[in-house]
Amino acid sequence: MSEDRMIGAVLAVLGVAMAAYSMTIPAPFASSGDLGPAVLPQVLGGLLAVLGLILALRRPKAELLETAERDQGEQEEAPADDQIIRIAAPSRTRQILLGVSFVAFIALFERLGFTLSTVLFLIAAMMLLGPFSRIHLLRASLLSISVSLAVGYVLNGLLGLTIPGVWIG
Repeated sequence: MSEDRMIGAVLAVLGVAMAAYSMTIPAPFASSGDLGPAVLPQVLGGLLAVLGLILALRRPKAELLETAERDQGEQEEAPADDQIIRIAAPSRTRQILLGVSFVAFIALFERLGFTLSTVLFLIAAMMLLGPFSRIHLLRASLLSISVSLAVGYVLNGLLGLTIPGVWIG
């Protein structure tokens, strides 16, 4: 069994368990029409289970290569807009730093608040996943600020959720 199939099976089981366990969360006012706190974990658990099954049941890469070679013999040249652009995975050091920045985001969320901690995390993530340049830092900063303010406004202002440190809403 390949690693993808094992990970997919584990994720599918974890998703089913998450959805099943979330059904035990009591709804505070079931008759009021409020969906209650169990809906989000149920949806995420179901989504995790479906994506895990897709990962576990998809065709292995060797079969895809054989099919691609067979199809390539039939087609002489693919159109230019049909080309696949492959992006290299970040180095192991960048992956570790990305994990550390996520843990720091969680640890600093209550102290710094939603907006500031989210801006810092998104800038760090974008810089770790992209090139190190001044223009990329400027783009990452502007995009991080915009996304953090927009999400904060939607969560706090429109949905009325109480989140610490939201600047707009």
